[in-house]
Amino acid sequence: LMPFRAAAPNHLVLDRERHLPPLAGLDGEDVPSLEERIGLVLGVSPSDVLGWDLCLVDAAPASLAGSGDLVVSGRLDNLASCHALLGALLALNPSDHRMPVVAFLDGEEVGSGMAEGADSRFLPRLLERALSACGLNPERIGAVLASGFALSCDMAHALHPNFPDRHDPRHAPILGRGPVLKWNAGLRYATTATGTARLRLAAGRAGVPLQVFAMRADLACGSTVGPLV
Repeated sequence: LMPFRAAAPNHLVLDRERHLPPLAGLDGEDVPSLEERIGLVLGVSPSDVLGWDLCLVDAAPASLAGSGDLVVSGRLDNLASCHALLGALLALNPSDHRMPVVAFLDGEEVGSGMAEGADSRFLPRLLERALSACGLNPERIGAVLASGFALSCDMAHALHPNFPDRHDPRHAPILGRGPVLKWNAGLRYATTATGTARLRLAAGRAGVPLQVFAMRADLACGSTVGPLV
């Protein structure tokens, strides 16, 4: 008889229930509960802690790899874009004719349907209230919003030398060669012809090279909050 061997999986599969339980320490009688830990930080009794929003993150700091020009870090998608957008906002000269806005939305990709997520009325209502405070009536507010321009900033998948077949040869962004303009026929990105033209003009004025990327037709791509907004 031939020994039975289970077929090896094609890739690592993580089960959220079995493989990803949060571990806060050894399980014992002397280990403080989560309520006790929160109460200790706040200086209150654990019984006064009635609820919480718990978000677990990797605490490992970012580092540089290779020749010092490769950034190794969690949450680059999308903290790098947030950093770039905030820097651009702070560098703008004040104008009485424009109201630049940068939106950092909670729960990107996992909670866009929450009350303050991208797929909610939070951002439109915020803009409407800001324009109303400037003295605009509802009709004028609608016209201003319609004439605005939105730029959705996200990460792009650069060509990996070990997996070149994951990219179309004509759409293979290279690290260090400039920002990437992403297209998707299924509109999973916010890119339009008008937006592309404006972005290319802006990049040309700033002397910034642009790479163009479209996912292979037989592979699925990710998405951003852009289409939702």
